[in-house]
Amino acid sequence: MSWIIFASISPFIWAIYNIMDQYLARKYFCAAGLMMVVFSSLIGFWLGVIILCLYPPCFDVPFYTILALSMLGTTSIFIFWPYIIAIQEDDSNVAVPIFQTIPVFVFALGWLFLDEVVSMQALIASMIIVCAAIGMSFDMEGRCFRRKTLGCMLLSSFGMALYTVALRYFAEDIHWLVIIGWNLIGAGICAFIMTIFIKNYRQNVACLVTKLPIIIFLLFVSAELMAILAEMSFTKALAIAPSAGHVQTMNGLQPFFLMVLGVFAYRYFPKWFTRTQMNKSLAWRVLCLVAIFIGIYLLGETSSWAHPSEMKH
Repeated sequence: MSWIIFASISPFIWAIYNIMDQYLARKYFCAAGLMMVVFSSLIGFWLGVIILCLYPPCFDVPFYTILALSMLGTTSIFIFWPYIIAIQEDDSNVAVPIFQTIPVFVFALGWLFLDEVVSMQALIASMIIVCAAIGMSFDMEGRCFRRKTLGCMLLSSFGMALYTVALRYFAEDIHWLVIIGWNLIGAGICAFIMTIFIKNYRQNVACLVTKLPIIIFLLFVSAELMAILAEMSFTKALAIAPSAGHVQTMNGLQPFFLMVLGVFAYRYFPKWFTRTQMNKSLAWRVLCLVAIFIGIYLLGETSSWAHPSEMKH
């Protein structure tokens, strides 16, 4: 059962990643979500260079594949922008569970563009996940939906689903390090272009480089390294698990890890995180998380293919 350990490590690391994102987004990039993604991509570019240097097979793939992977990396900047806006609006343990709708969008897009067959079980599971994700955005205290958070997270989830379907088409049999390396390079190049030609971004990056504490740079680097570690763990789990569906199901633990980590985050950074209170709102969120987990399990039982890049948040 060692696959369970590896499959659990990945969502735990992503949960830490989300907590770090919320801290950085609220403290240093308030009302500048895209700037945070651009700055992160500038740092990620150099990690991409290191991956290409340490893993020579990155250069063995065809040029059109390199170009496609780099372009997909470029799109990631705009895919994660709504996500940053959402965690600036609400806590990550409220926003991030909506990312569990990504497999639902992947099934729908696969059915539309890749002629994939969707079973009745997959349709039922998808409905459960979508309804539970929408339920997560409902504020029990205020009796209203968090429309901005829901809209941003669904937009980001749909973007990730498009990315995943494109990855299936261009890079189904390519090593994940090759994908990550060229993705980081593509995103970094786009970030450099935006920094050079957009005056406001150029000034902001210069300000960040000169005024931000060194610990913030280390946090960005740590986040990228954690992303690589999470994908290593996910890939290992895929290699030894009974099926990809089992591994995808374990990814449903991420919202639970986020809820627990959010308690500790509030204790040390109360200004940037919301206190978790034992009330009906918490009970409602836990109920929605259980429903999401059940939906993921049912959906995972119908899936035979998965790639670590689609599980990123």
